[in-house]
Amino acid sequence: MAGNDDTDPNDNTDTEAPANSLVTKDLNPQIVQAVDMTNSVVLGAAGPEAAGIAYQKVAQAAAFSVQDATDYLRNIMTIAGTAQGVCLQLMIENPALAAEYTPIIEAATGAVTSAQENFGAVGSAAGTVVSSFPRS
Repeated sequence: MAGNDDTDPNDNTDTEAPANSLVTKDLNPQIVQAVDMTNSVVLGAAGPEAAGIAYQKVAQAAAFSVQDATDYLRNIMTIAGTAQGVCLQLMIENPALAAEYTPIIEAATGAVTSAQENFGAVGSAAGTVVSSFPRS
């Protein structure tokens, strides 16, 4: 079998470290130093501008999450209002069945309350993320 032949160049069954592990003894120290120096120069040049861009991206993502929570709240309120309106119309048309529609009205009200709580939680979390993110 070719996979067990020690002379097979495609044999991956050796017991050395996996390909994704970094074994520094096999790296040329000059290469490691050059990569480290390049990284420090690039990161040093980016400095405050990069941090400012990162902060803007985090703030923008937080704003999007608040917008999404706002849309969700608005949509739930529309659905709940429609459901309550239909139930009230049916209650007026047939007062004897009014008790059957009460749980639907209560569920719609509960959905709005839940959406309001979600909105508050998203807003608080977004504010915390932005305020705790380093600006520089």
